[in-house]
Amino acid sequence: MSERLYSLILRLYPRPFRARYAEEMMRVFRGRLRDEGAVRVWLDVLGDAVVSIPRQHIVQEPHRYYPPAAAPLRAADAARMQVTLVSLMAGFAFGLLGFATFFVGFSKTWPLAALLLVAWWITARKANRTIQALKVVHAEASADAVTVAYAGVAPLTLRRNEITGLHEFELVGLRIETADPAGDLWVPARAASYKAVKARLGQWAPVKATPHPLVRVLTNFPAMVTLLYAHALLVPLTYAGLVAYAIWLVALVRRDVPLHRRLLVTGAIAIQLVRWLG
Repeated sequence: MSERLYSLILRLYPRPFRARYAEEMMRVFRGRLRDEGAVRVWLDVLGDAVVSIPRQHIVQEPHRYYPPAAAPLRAADAARMQVTLVSLMAGFAFGLLGFATFFVGFSKTWPLAALLLVAWWITARKANRTIQALKVVHAEASADAVTVAYAGVAPLTLRRNEITGLHEFELVGLRIETADPAGDLWVPARAASYKAVKARLGQWAPVKATPHPLVRVLTNFPAMVTLLYAHALLVPLTYAGLVAYAIWLVALVRRDVPLHRRLLVTGAIAIQLVRWLG
């Protein structure tokens, strides 16, 4: 059972990492189980997984979005993933404690619940400090240069003649490309000066646009209508359903679609409204 659980944890690592190290890690894990207590081994395994899994996903190169110069932002993403993993583990543990409380009583489970809550709070507080410190970006474009500065990192500057192209990732940001990918800069969409920098740089080099995967799915009309009608026919109208319809309608408005397509979507919504009112 322990080996099966550990193999599931190993599957959370990136494929190249698993191909190189998974077999050796499993061998070390078996050896530790034979020589040490299971509780100690699992505490080490979970503690290492929370830190190393996000790190291994972030440090892979090349990265689709972030050039090497954006390492601080990638570190912030790793910290955010760490908080997510710890929260999932803590939620699962609290669920087990809640189930155990019915059998052994609250007086026996609250100390462990309090310990888990404190551990989660410490981890989340530390990681969120990293995120807040690293995600602050200042970008500025002058007449012949662009400068990007991450919090706590020396400003990085590119001259106009060094820029070979621009690649905008929808909802993510703008990658400023050079002849050497290691020298590329990254301006996140959340940066306050993002629009001004993008407008200025758009006069210097051609801009390539890549739509965000979520937006691409939502604006795929056949898929959208299929999901909409499946929801209308199979699922009762709920608050979640209303949110789903709002998302679909926003996606529909984003594109200039003919009237008959609008009527298709209106029909799916009408089915739900009739079911709700009836």
